[in-house]
Amino acid sequence: MRVAYCIRKDYKSRGGGDVIQMLMTKEHIELSFPFAKIEIVTDPELLNESFDICHIFNYSTAIETLSFFKKAKELKLKIASSTIYWDYSATAYQYFCKLGLFNLNRMTLGAQIFLLKALQLFYPIFFLTSKKFKNYCALFLKSSDIILPNSIEEFKLLLSFTGFSEQDFLSKVVHNSTLLRYIDCNSDKILEKYNIPCNYVLQVGRIEPIKNQLNLVKALCSDNHIPIVFVGKIFDDKYFRELKRYGDKRGNVYFIEEVSHEEVFEIYRGAHTHVLPSLRESPGLVSLEAYSQGCNIVCSQFPYSPFDTYFRDIAYSIDPLSLSSIRDAVIQSYKDGKHKTDFELLENFSWNYTAKQTMEAYESILNN
Repeated sequence: MRVAYCIRKDYKSRGGGDVIQMLMTKEHIELSFPFAKIEIVTDPELLNESFDICHIFNYSTAIETLSFFKKAKELKLKIASSTIYWDYSATAYQYFCKLGLFNLNRMTLGAQIFLLKALQLFYPIFFLTSKKFKNYCALFLKSSDIILPNSIEEFKLLLSFTGFSEQDFLSKVVHNSTLLRYIDCNSDKILEKYNIPCNYVLQVGRIEPIKNQLNLVKALCSDNHIPIVFVGKIFDDKYFRELKRYGDKRGNVYFIEEVSHEEVFEIYRGAHTHVLPSLRESPGLVSLEAYSQGCNIVCSQFPYSPFDTYFRDIAYSIDPLSLSSIRDAVIQSYKDGKHKTDFELLENFSWNYTAKQTMEAYESILNN
């Protein structure tokens, strides 16, 4: 079996979820299924009839993605496509944060999304919510022999966006995974290094509006006996300044900008609960990492993340637009005490399992 992995030209210099998914899937398929020969292709003109399958990654890089679809169709190759899609409407909040409008609840976000959609009719502010992108996605779906979303929730959102139904296509959920392992380490040294107390609420991720750190601090404003630790690079200076202002006002809030991957795992070990009140995650792999290190986890419900596919049996569900929902989940997590990690369940989110799911998809279209 010979498979072309088709991805954007800049995948080596500009990483991302699509790149990690492609590289790790390739590595683990080649380890588990040595008869499969995979070649990374960044130029559609390098596709040829010697390939059995053309696996195309990421609908959001629409122009490059389209060129791969056209060439694969011309060569009559079987096409598997990894959609790597989510509803980008909540991105409206980022634009309003630039104007200094940081308040986030159901009413404000609804108004912001409405205004963004109205402006889109006259000026294409954001490509990934535009009619043009919708048409690209519809074409990609219709051109695929099998569609490989990372969750059933992702597929439902994409179908809703394009106006199709599930019965219109052959699809198979292929999990987005991470390197999950329990690291037996002493977190005392890392706590001392960064001068943070133990048993804290933790959020790992970029400091930016879409990650919604501000609502976490606001939700726990009256519970300042609980330390909050944020680990992540500052991506939005204006948002960080507002977050820092609220954090200083509350007290017991700590910021660690960037650490090594090994240190992140040590920081997980010192936390009680990891909270990810994000407005868009697919799925939010830091939550799985935190869970693997013994943290209780709190995650945004659908439609902000694929909660049922990844977290239904292991996490507290929250509405990220509701401060009371966030607070109730965190307080309940502390009341319940730390849960025991179910490593058997986590095997479903390992790269070995992703490789197995992907190979099943390939076999289904080759045998059809």
